[in-house]
Amino acid sequence: MIDVGNRAIASLTPREKFLMVETTTSGDSLRNLAKRLHLAPQTIKNHLKRIHDKLGTESRLDLLKFAVRNNVIESPRCPCKRCRAIKLG
Repeated sequence: MIDVGNRAIASLTPREKFLMVETTTSGDSLRNLAKRLHLAPQTIKNHLKRIHDKLGTESRLDLLKFAVRNNVIESPRCPCKRCRAIKLG
């Protein structure tokens, strides 16, 4: 049985999936991300709006949590004990 998260991810285009991973894992600002990917910042904003609409997220942090919960990306790891105690889910 496919859950809602997997269906939502399946509704994303390949470009949207790529940008979901890039925006949640790079740590770059939209401007720097746009420069690196040779896109206009507004293009990335437009893609992010569509991604948020399809996944029901409202921010890049929500998007990161969604991606981790649905195994799109691995949970960020920090070697210190304090950070290991923090859970994203």
